[in-house]
Amino acid sequence: MPKLSDAVRTPVADGSKRTWNVVLPLAATLVAVYFTWGQIYSLFPSMSGDYFGTKHATSNYAVLYTAKGVASIIGGYAAALLYEQSGSWAMGFYGSAVMALIAAVLAYGLRISHATAKAKAAKIPVPA
Repeated sequence: MPKLSDAVRTPVADGSKRTWNVVLPLAATLVAVYFTWGQIYSLFPSMSGDYFGTKHATSNYAVLYTAKGVASIIGGYAAALLYEQSGSWAMGFYGSAVMALIAAVLAYGLRISHATAKAKAAKIPVPA
């Protein structure tokens, strides 16, 4: 299997199959990342206002957005430490997948509890 370093050393203009086997998947992955990265941050202000009220919405949003910066600093260090300990990047990816699943479960639970509280306040029957 070709390595990315081979593609960097070989000019793309030469048209070799080896180069395109590396460059095309890399370009497709980059396009997918750039089109799907960051749209969640546009939802944070409204979500913060919905769940915690609008009185301190800007302060609450600042805390949510600061988490992104802290994670970018700590995440790189933690990933490098995991790589040094295990010799593979797999543990970092598995850890990220587990944390994403935990976040999804917590978000779902928050959504359910918030919806239930609103339904009780509006005297709407909640399905079991």
